[in-house]
Amino acid sequence: MLQIMKRGLSSLQREVLRKLVSLYEKNNRIVRSKEIANEMNISEGTVRVVLVKLKAIGLVEAKPGPHGGYVPTPKAYEVLSPLKELENIYVTFKFDTKEIKRKASKASISLSSSGELELKMTINNLGEDVKNKEVLVEGLGRKYLLAEGVITEVNNSEIRIKVNKMIYTNLKNVGEIARRSILALRSDMSFREAIQILHSKGVRGAPVLDRQGRVIGFMTVTDMALALVSGASPDEPIGRYVRKIVFSVSESENIVEVIKVMSEYDVGRLVVVDSTGRPTGIITRTDIIKGFFDIKY
Repeated sequence: MLQIMKRGLSSLQREVLRKLVSLYEKNNRIVRSKEIANEMNISEGTVRVVLVKLKAIGLVEAKPGPHGGYVPTPKAYEVLSPLKELENIYVTFKFDTKEIKRKASKASISLSSSGELELKMTINNLGEDVKNKEVLVEGLGRKYLLAEGVITEVNNSEIRIKVNKMIYTNLKNVGEIARRSILALRSDMSFREAIQILHSKGVRGAPVLDRQGRVIGFMTVTDMALALVSGASPDEPIGRYVRKIVFSVSESENIVEVIKVMSEYDVGRLVVVDSTGRPTGIITRTDIIKGFFDIKY
């Protein structure tokens, strides 16, 4: 097995693995060796021999039973992904008293001789003793990479990282996962009307729009109660008392940036707006979890 790992996957092993992944994703079910054989026009016996080897190195999981077969493991997706769809990759080195973030000029992923995931990075002018240091790797592009690991080898500007945890997924934007239905209040609406709407919908707050349909603020039931207690009339327009701070995000923004905004301001939902500032939906932490973690790990 070690000899197989040292050479890497053979062209046949890689193609069988690719076909397994393709069929698994297409049909969303366990794949039988016969299906792979038919797709590749080779004998089922040959496919089974290859699958046994792939199972031994942790790339395939066998499912027993009359309706059994094979499924790819998370490691299989990482091995088949060469990181070409990442435009910028940064490595954060964790020292005892500081952290240093550097951009990698080259990056690749492979399996070690023991079958573990490894990242190989080239970082120019490193200038620090980083062997055995913990690192965080983040890459952005058409996909998103987030990995934690330990540096096992340093050779001039090249470092090798043993991966402990890793996510590598398609990078969706807000518009792809936002909820398109949104409850909004008009600025010329009275407190009485606004409270009735929120109560009927079972929500505690909503964005407030001006006459052009652009978001100008946010108002909650608590905001309304405080305004009324302070002397506002139930028939006054809420626009006079609207809270001008509203957390919104463009529908073209990627969800990694949305997570950062939510974390920084400790908010659980953002209003989604188009290029003109008009609301098109809403995105919550739950939406992000469902969309962002549609991943293979």
